Amino acid sequence: MTGRGLPREMWDEIVDRVESSADLASLATTNSGFYSVAMPRLYKTVVVRTPRGRCALALILLSKPIEFFVKHVRHFAILNPARDPKKECPWKLVDDLRRDNTLPKLARALSAVRSLFAHPSILRILFSRPEFTPTSLRHVSSERGNYNVAPESEFARAAWLRAFASVTRFVVHEWCTATWALAALVANSSSSLREVVLISRYPSSFRAARFEEMDLLTCDLLELRTLSFMLHVVTGLSSDAVRHCHLFTVLARHRDARLHMAAIPARLDGPEESWTDDAVDWYATFAPVPTYDVDG
Repeated sequence: MTGRGLPREMWDEIVDRVESSADLASLATTNSGFYSVAMPRLYKTVVVRTPRGRCALALILLSKPIEFFVKHVRHFAILNPARDPKKECPWKLVDDLRRDNTLPKLARALSAVRSLFAHPSILRILFSRPEFTPTSLRHVSSERGNYNVAPESEFARAAWLRAFASVTRFVVHEWCTATWALAALVANSSSSLREVVLISRYPSSFRAARFEEMDLLTCDLLELRTLSFMLHVVTGLSSDAVRHCHLFTVLARHRDARLHMAAIPARLDGPEESWTDDAVDWYATFAPVPTYDVDG
């Protein structure tokens, strides 16, 4: 590994292709932090700050076999071109990777990951067209009501759905940007999904419509017969207040022992802290509270 956290073989190839030290300096790897919520380092963000640096990385990935993607999927599953002073399209790298079947390779690599920690960037790269962002998602009808799904239902393409065919644990950061991907799993009756963890900013992102939206999505996910555990993790709420918040009341109405709720401990819920454990069951330390007690 290099000082920037990139795999050595990737870094060596980048050095060979990029002449400018400024372009080399533009490549950096950071933890997969989203907002201020603590999380494990299951995925890295490759930040590319210059066009040449971006081009170098894209060319390297375009030439790689599927084995390379499987080996290093955690390092470039999130590709984040930094905002350019010249206002260059932030999706340019994604556009480059759509050539020569690079995205299908990435999808196949992700399919080898049993526990998928789904940062919104991963979902957007795999399932959306470049011009679509979370803020542009629109409501369309589902069987029960409305919740956010990708425009034109591009997520329904079999090639992308296969990327999640073997995923048993699906952790979604900022759930409202991924409802359409989860809806795809429900619509295709995923036979391998065992655990779902949805992380939410509470209460700032929860207006009345959000509660209804999450309630509908939760109901659909609970219909998956293979699902044995579902957890709503919230930030901005103390552990003691979990049982008394409105979301807990909404979830409790499902009367399903598989459904739990937890708050991220205050010591981890802030920009100055970061979760550094690579364990896939990191959320177990947040003391999940069942929303329904069968014996109660």
